[in-house]
Amino acid sequence: MIRHGTLLFRVAQFSKYLPPLRLSCGKTNRNCTSKSCTVEEIPVIQVFSSPSCTLCDEVLFQLEQLRLTYHFKIETVNIKENQLWKRKYQYDIPVIHVNDQYLCKHSLDLELLHARLKLSRK
Repeated sequence: MIRHGTLLFRVAQFSKYLPPLRLSCGKTNRNCTSKSCTVEEIPVIQVFSSPSCTLCDEVLFQLEQLRLTYHFKIETVNIKENQLWKRKYQYDIPVIHVNDQYLCKHSLDLELLHARLKLSRK
């Protein structure tokens, strides 16, 4: 069982291993001098959860491990702070959205997430 404090500690441990920014020129350094080079849009994964949800902790930990392979940003949405999300998802957390589009609920569907992240690379 993973608690929030432990998860945040593990996130801090892995953050130094995250890949650098991806640039449209194919380079990965942040100091590209090409005028036509832009930073590619990074997908945003939203995890709808609540503070006492151990399944949510597991999903967040899996996502942090996946960040070693893919570029994406993780946003955690506490459903108890928003009545709309609470009514919609209170019995289904964790719920995962990618770029504001529903992906899965209750557990992380890795195959579907891999497919969605590969599409965002193109």
